[in-house]
Amino acid sequence: MIYPDLNKELENYKEHYFKSVDEVSCVVLSWENWEDTRLGVASIIQEKALLAKCGVKLKLIVVDNGSKDKSQEWLKEQAGIDKLILNDKNLGISAGRNLGLEHRSGKYVFSMDSDITVVRGSYVAMIKYMEAHPEIANLGADHLTTTNTYGEHTYQITGINHVLDDKATAKNIYGVWGIIDMCALTHYGIFRKEVFDKCKFSTEDVFGLPGWGAEDNDFGQQMRKESFKIQSFNDIVYYHKRSASLSTFRNAKIDDGVQKRRAYYNKKWGFK
Repeated sequence: MIYPDLNKELENYKEHYFKSVDEVSCVVLSWENWEDTRLGVASIIQEKALLAKCGVKLKLIVVDNGSKDKSQEWLKEQAGIDKLILNDKNLGISAGRNLGLEHRSGKYVFSMDSDITVVRGSYVAMIKYMEAHPEIANLGADHLTTTNTYGEHTYQITGINHVLDDKATAKNIYGVWGIIDMCALTHYGIFRKEVFDKCKFSTEDVFGLPGWGAEDNDFGQQMRKESFKIQSFNDIVYYHKRSASLSTFRNAKIDDGVQKRRAYYNKKWGFK
């Protein structure tokens, strides 16, 4: 696909859309997924260059949770990473994310798993939306929609293909049930910095254990408690390889691990 010439479109973004945005951060968590990490980090560095054209600095923070494949050696070689944290063992998703967030700076924080590849222009579009909607604390994608295409999408920054403007199909997910319930969009999303001043990923219970997961659902309830508003879109496009667990979920066969997560989560937050 031929990408649009974004240079001209971005010329006046600082003046028209990003007057109050000088810096943002992106916290990436990686573990044992070198090939996808390579694509994901490269796509963020591409977004970093686009934001620079808008007068916005992106601080890229990568936390590797003790990978034993090629991930750590490859990450060391990447000049576009501003802060690299290499753990010698898997500390769990919650501890890994919290480590990266300690180094955050700027008005917004992107959170992303390393096996996700960003569609070109997405970060500009998402910041633009957040600036226009100050009531939203966290914006991200509904990750239950799939595509069989790869590398065939881009965001038109002006108008954004009706993906992130007021004509988009959006949903506010206070208490809307997905796999479990209220889910902060941590695998691919943008947060206002204030969220992390009041909320942290739990490391004091099972959500902090390596391999447990569902820390995003727990974090979502923390956000709800602090009255932060989450918004997800059904039509934001990003690339994430289909996993065995997702295929299992799509076939309506929820595994025992998910059932245990649901039971623990419900008990902790008072759901039946």
